[in-house]
Amino acid sequence: MWRLLEDWNGLAADVRMRRLTEIGNAYDEAMLLAGHILRPRIPLPAPAKKNNRRTREPKGRLDIPAVLNGSPGAKLVHYHLFKNAGTSVDEMLRQNFGSQWIEREFEGPHNRPNTDAVAQFLNERPDIIALSSHTALLPAPQVTEGEVIPILFIRHPIIRIASAYAFERKQNAEGFSTQLAKQHDFAGYVRGHLDHPHHRGSKNFQTHRLSFNEPDSTDSELTRAMRTIYSLPFVGLVEAYAKSVKLLEQLVKAYLPEFKAVIVRRNVTPGRDPSLEVGLRRIREELGDGLYEELIGHNRDDLQLFGEVSRFYHVPA
Repeated sequence: MWRLLEDWNGLAADVRMRRLTEIGNAYDEAMLLAGHILRPRIPLPAPAKKNNRRTREPKGRLDIPAVLNGSPGAKLVHYHLFKNAGTSVDEMLRQNFGSQWIEREFEGPHNRPNTDAVAQFLNERPDIIALSSHTALLPAPQVTEGEVIPILFIRHPIIRIASAYAFERKQNAEGFSTQLAKQHDFAGYVRGHLDHPHHRGSKNFQTHRLSFNEPDSTDSELTRAMRTIYSLPFVGLVEAYAKSVKLLEQLVKAYLPEFKAVIVRRNVTPGRDPSLEVGLRRIREELGDGLYEELIGHNRDDLQLFGEVSRFYHVPA
């Protein structure tokens, strides 16, 4: 930035803008590695007022200085959102921790976090370093010793729903969604999900799950979910998986120096084009314009969430 200011008067406008963009991208990258992302909302922020009071961090948020300085006794909690590369993350944790990684499901009151149950399990199992769960809910638990590093990934919601359908058609289970997939084509599966009054699997599922991080807030799910992605030390993006796990490695190594980012692909749905644009066009053709637009309408919050996380990783949304 200093060099740019020195050269400013001798640079063309397009060169100035290009170099400013490069500096902005480098800043975003640094914030990802640090674990906390700051994104100014106006071009020229007003000077910050002096405030000696320490801002209170949201519950479940890691203390960033502790992350940077390193601390023993960290535990990883993988919030395994269905069809968000969770099986690949689980395999990475298994390869790193072996028998000290475990899968566990939790019950809890309807639409309320089960954080206390997760904390109790971890406190009773000090041998466990990494926990994966489909049903553990934010906020991240506080444990007797060490810090908890939450891990979760976001994915384009429409691509995620298509992947869920392909997976559930082959799954040997008796649940509502699995039976729906086995009995219907993709359009019938989507129609059944959208018509169900309570099932959230195809209706802003990711926003709903992230909103649990603020259980006592009366703000909208989207507002709470957006605050959550800025307060968590790590949020991965399926569409930038390799880059995501590399950043996760940077974070975890501050606690567990031997941790390695392992790129594995598990439970990947075959036959889907990796191009987001092509994949969405194919889904529209399968569903028809009317049902596709209805599905988009039920996932507008998830699309905003996906767009925000995509900007973290400089991926077109």
